[in-house]
Amino acid sequence: MMPMLFFLFLGMTNFGFYIYAFIEVGNAARVAAQFTANGLGGNQAAACQAALRELKSMPNVYTLADNYACGANPLTVTVVPPTDPDPGVSKTWVQVSYQTIKLFPLPFMSGQMIINRHAVMRTMN
Repeated sequence: MMPMLFFLFLGMTNFGFYIYAFIEVGNAARVAAQFTANGLGGNQAAACQAALRELKSMPNVYTLADNYACGANPLTVTVVPPTDPDPGVSKTWVQVSYQTIKLFPLPFMSGQMIINRHAVMRTMN
């Protein structure tokens, strides 16, 4: 019975970390989009720093320097102004990609995951 409980515990730990990572990456995308849409710095570097501050609690992000460029794993931030058919509406689109740390590889879960989340915000004019 003990090996089964051990694998159940490992699976719950992995699952809990992945859920936490999904929530944090979604929050980082929202904060970066809000930061760029409000005119506080509508560029790639500003969105990167906003997402970096939001993801500082993640295990492989807290060691990154404050001047990290967000162009490679574990954290990639992309700001794209989408083409909108309505000419009166301006939006900012931000994609955040985060690569998790290696966890316990189990038959029903991978040991590492890349999480992609995006957010779209109206730009304040």
